[in-house]
Amino acid sequence: MNDSGRRRLVGLLLVRGACLLALLSFYACADEIRPVDTSERLTAHVARDEVAIRADLAPASEILQTAYMGDRLEILERRRGSVRVRSADNLEGWTGAYALVTAETKRRMDRLKERYAGLASQGEVHALDILNVHLAPERESETIYQLEEDEAAELLARRLTIDGERQEGWFLVRLSTGHAGWVLETRVYSGIPVEVAQYAEGRRIVAYFALGEIEDESLGESRTTWLWSQSPGRNSDTDFDRIRVFRWNTRARAYHTVKLEAGLRGYLPLTVRPNSGDANAQFDIVVEKDDGFFKRSYELNGARVRLVEETPTDRTVLDLEEPPPVVEEAKPQSMLERLLPWWR
Repeated sequence: MNDSGRRRLVGLLLVRGACLLALLSFYACADEIRPVDTSERLTAHVARDEVAIRADLAPASEILQTAYMGDRLEILERRRGSVRVRSADNLEGWTGAYALVTAETKRRMDRLKERYAGLASQGEVHALDILNVHLAPERESETIYQLEEDEAAELLARRLTIDGERQEGWFLVRLSTGHAGWVLETRVYSGIPVEVAQYAEGRRIVAYFALGEIEDESLGESRTTWLWSQSPGRNSDTDFDRIRVFRWNTRARAYHTVKLEAGLRGYLPLTVRPNSGDANAQFDIVVEKDDGFFKRSYELNGARVRLVEETPTDRTVLDLEEPPPVVEEAKPQSMLERLLPWWR
């Protein structure tokens, strides 16, 4: 190649290099000014009834604002289990990271709330101590709420999980906010009144219902007639093994058992159709026998409970929410990768 050819080649290379540098500079600047949606990464939602937003990290510092379940907060800074947040009112302060969940977790919480909104309450349970509420019946599942000691939640359903040799009973509960989640059954106690619970004979009370009221004129007040089911023991493969109807006796001024049926393999939910007083109150239970599942319908009439009918049925099994599949998107080519073929 003569000198003229070399000069033309060098000139061409210089022009291409200058063009390449100009293009790279342009796209670099464009990246700097292009708005980036970081809301999923920097946004969290309150997962408690209410949380305090304080002026600084000190637990006794001034409370600037109170945020409530579901409120969205912008995360500005993290430090030692606490986060500095900005509220919708543009107020900035500190709160505990434990009280917040990600936007994706919030979406899953809302889906569970909608999915289980139609489930009838099976009574209340109360936390024995501070208790985590999970998205799924698994210890490793995300925590969406934390019940305080003795705080109540509605019992909706029960699920037994098996992981190797470990079996654990879980209760699906509805929080005061309407959101649903899972708690270990061994960490809660029944909300049935103590005057009734004292007759449980050491067995766990699972579901319970008020069938009606009896007016005791001598006391000048009424007493509730109760139906409750009891568990055969912790982490059982059935939800209950006995039912009891407990009714106030006005002559003895004490509660008496008017129906006790034991040796059952029973499953939630129980269904109750109470009438005025406790006359002719009706309820259904689902039990398993050797040849399948059956719905047993009972009627309470005065101080007598009779079995009305027994018909084949299907056991209600909850369709648990599964995490959505993660779709890997192809990584777009960088500007350098797009320019290299042109350079070559």
